[in-house]
Amino acid sequence: MISPSLSEKINAAQGVSLTLKDESYPILEIQNSKASASIARHGAHLLHFTPTEQQDVIFTSGSAIYKEGKAIRGGIPICWPYFNAHPTQKDLPSHGIARNRFWELLSIKSTADSHTLIFGMPIHEEDFSIIGGPCKLTATFEITDTLKISLTTTNTGTTDLIIGGALHTYFQIGSISDTSISGLDTVSNLDTLTDKTSIQNGPIEIDQEYDRIFIPSKET
Repeated sequence: MISPSLSEKINAAQGVSLTLKDESYPILEIQNSKASASIARHGAHLLHFTPTEQQDVIFTSGSAIYKEGKAIRGGIPICWPYFNAHPTQKDLPSHGIARNRFWELLSIKSTADSHTLIFGMPIHEEDFSIIGGPCKLTATFEITDTLKISLTTTNTGTTDLIIGGALHTYFQIGSISDTSISGLDTVSNLDTLTDKTSIQNGPIEIDQEYDRIFIPSKET
């Protein structure tokens, strides 16, 4: 069901519309002169981002399932308040609770060239045993010729919280041999396939199975 407040926010913004996978699964469609994008309220999950006259940057599976409580395959899932399995409670859902919950659209700012959307995840008292205490969680999407996503946790209690997570991005790659990753030169990393650590030297170029965790220093 679409709430009146959601409809009002969308109707007041230019270049934003709503589509439904079914009547209870809304997806926001964003279009400006620089790019198009779509974001599911379920998980505040970005499904696609396409700069104008370019190919889609993000991969979402054609067989993805759009159903409450079911993680979408592809796009940019928000993993929070931990990534992978919970460090101590292995019966909790993998990658946390954020990607399997409907988020609230808090605000939209739009111009002919850009959109900024802020979503907030409802957090309930029963979630405190997973999170460690009360807090607020927001995701901000800035959509223009580039895409910027910010995930912000605000501790609203008096107890320290240990929060982890990820914007677990699935990129649409045309040819892996023509792809490189920069910005991680001299950063320590753990190769999860060999369980060995090393220091990155130059851009990352991938010519075989690759699964590494990069661990920037505080100065990085």
